[in-house]
Amino acid sequence: MKASLQRRIALLEQDRSNGHRQMHFVKAIDQSDSDRQVAELIASGVASRQDGFLCLTGKRPDMA
Repeated sequence: MKASLQRRIALLEQDRSNGHRQMHFVKAIDQSDSDRQVAELIASGVASRQDGFLCLTGKRPDMA
């Protein structure tokens, strides 16, 4: 657990020092699925909270 936390802290510090953002594309079934996938990317360290995310569902937005 301690090693995992140290690794995450090191990754966060590295992200801050780089100062760059990445764009991630997520193919999802619906909004909740895309939220779950984004949360998993951030939790695993693949993505940063400062990164951009484009979530594609293939559904049309409701026209009210």
